[in-house]
Amino acid sequence: MKRLWRIIEANCASANESFSRNFLHELEAWEARMRHKMKLEDDFEPSYKNDRTNEPPPKRQPTRDEKIAGYYANLEIPYGADLETVKKAYRKLMKQYHPDKFAGDHEKQKTATEITKRLNEAYQALEKHLQSRST
Repeated sequence: MKRLWRIIEANCASANESFSRNFLHELEAWEARMRHKMKLEDDFEPSYKNDRTNEPPPKRQPTRDEKIAGYYANLEIPYGADLETVKKAYRKLMKQYHPDKFAGDHEKQKTATEITKRLNEAYQALEKHLQSRST
């Protein structure tokens, strides 16, 4: 029934021009008969009108792998970013946290080493993941 209403609504503008008023009157009478026959409530009309929106369908969110999402978070980039973005983020963070920058302070160097290990792990995992998806 909803499909039929979608077809009728889509052709309504052209129906006003190409069909006589008698046709439109018969269409309204048919609608009344169908409502009575199917014993539909008043909420029938809004249900088929709400199906015809001009909005595009919502985008499907990719299924989110939490381990991969963690790697994206380590590189401070949004989930699903492409390989080029991953490389840029990795290079930027490696410049910022490279252990050689903290040669004078042992504690900072130790922390930077831990951070760079995690950055390397994240980059390698994301590189492998994105390359496997592209092939």
